[in-house]
Amino acid sequence: MRLSLLARSLVVAAAAALTAGSLAEAGAAASAPTHDRPSTPHVVAAERYAAASRCGGNLTATPVAWSPSKGNCSVFGNPGLQLVIHWVIDGGVQNPALQAKAYDSNGRKYWYHCGSGGGYCKVPWGNSVAVPEVRGRVFGAGASHIRWELS
Repeated sequence: MRLSLLARSLVVAAAAALTAGSLAEAGAAASAPTHDRPSTPHVVAAERYAAASRCGGNLTATPVAWSPSKGNCSVFGNPGLQLVIHWVIDGGVQNPALQAKAYDSNGRKYWYHCGSGGGYCKVPWGNSVAVPEVRGRVFGAGASHIRWELS
């Protein structure tokens, strides 16, 4: 399908307006307090993105196998970027483990251990474009509900 010059101009203008609005939202969100989170330039960029989009998800961790969860966004990385994931336990066993999908300097993905019991996790992301993913598991009896988001 061929677009006329006028139609192409309208599409470009609409895209520019959407981009300007997204950047304004991200800038406003970046002025929010960051509490005890690290503030390197790469982390700040991820914080701006996360604040504008509220990217995250939830899962129910069980002892049977790792329970996966994909975020509701995509992250366009840059060299050295680290995502900060904030995760909390919403109920059940209070010591589930969490791992997050990470990327090495060659773009290969692997599971990065975030610990257990909730908190913040700095995940190597680098120059990758992908949907953030985490997985949780309980080691022992019971189950646990976990909420997570980029912060």
